Amino acid sequence: MAPLPDHVLFRPLGPADIEKVVKLEAKTIPSRECTGKERVSYWLRAAPELSAGMFVRIPPRKGTSCRKMSRRRSSTDSAASSASSTSSSSSYNSRKGPESKLADAEEEDLDHCCDVSACPRSREKLIAFIIGSKFVGDEISDEALSVPIRSNSVNLKKLRHRLCCANNNSSPDAASADELKGIGHLEYGDKIVIQAFSVDPDYQGMKLGTTILRDYIQRLSTQAVASKIVILAHADMVPFYEKLGFYDSGGSQINANGADDWHNVWISLDDGED
Repeated sequence: MAPLPDHVLFRPLGPADIEKVVKLEAKTIPSRECTGKERVSYWLRAAPELSAGMFVRIPPRKGTSCRKMSRRRSSTDSAASSASSTSSSSSYNSRKGPESKLADAEEEDLDHCCDVSACPRSREKLIAFIIGSKFVGDEISDEALSVPIRSNSVNLKKLRHRLCCANNNSSPDAASADELKGIGHLEYGDKIVIQAFSVDPDYQGMKLGTTILRDYIQRLSTQAVASKIVILAHADMVPFYEKLGFYDSGGSQINANGADDWHNVWISLDDGED
């Protein structure tokens, strides 16, 4: 298996990561398939525990000291000043003085001032992520992929109209509250739908998608939070998921983002279940 980048860390995502997620998603998939900031914000606030982020720690730039280096500098300033005031021989001028030696030591330490994983000045770069939510049903529905909307919004009126037409109701207002309950994250749901999944193309060849998805499956399986993970995948991506143990349920009835080649692929989180 290809080695991971240096200084990798895994953790769930949160509201503070929204901008990073939106930026990476825009970099990796067509705009018509992007989740969008509003939806990302909703999912990460509704179910942050069903997300996963893979980050690399970027060390501070040369010339930027961390707290460890600052403490080192403060403890040596007085010693350097004392040594400078008492050194006046001409022979000493032919070699580096204490200030120069200290500066050289600092310059060297600034490149390797401390452990990158613990350096307070290092930053996290998002290179892969998964965002999920819970839903009810055997297959992914439009409601499972939607976010809650205000009752007076045009979108809700359109949803009510679609539901009443599907149920042969005479009026859009006949779509009951129960029919609208399936929208968004359902904490009582027994299945997880992957809302977004992206990997930074700059890190291709390292199998980051495989790594983060396996880690995600293992974590949720251990936590026993749901019975299955379901993904809406393009037909050409089905083999990738099958190699990871997913099953293909066939074509989906959802015509998401203008594409009609979506498949429902799933994997069980229950031990011994096929």
